[in-house]
Amino acid sequence: MSSPEIASLSWGHMKVKGCSSSYKDCKVWPGGSRAWDWRETGTDHRPGVQPADLEEVLRKGVELLVIGRGMSEALQVELSPRFKEKCHHGQFILIHLENSVDVLIKGNS
Repeated sequence: MSSPEIASLSWGHMKVKGCSSSYKDCKVWPGGSRAWDWRETGTDHRPGVQPADLEEVLRKGVELLVIGRGMSEALQVELSPRFKEKCHHGQFILIHLENSVDVLIKGNS
């Protein structure tokens, strides 16, 4: 099963193919997607993505975790041992948001 394709992307707006709503920020995994509310775990540009943010997606069994750092690459990701431990069963890459969409689309081809 592949991840849903990102149909469109612009600042503060992301549309996932097959989903009736659009997102400001979202999590996408094989077979689904949902809004990513940074307040759930205390994510902000700094301190950045929290390990808890990744757990939901990692539980879906992803083989490659693509983390878009935002349009201006302001979203921080700390590569701490705890972060790496959360990703132990797969690979991960950090990438500019627009490029992460390209990776997801190519990965589904």
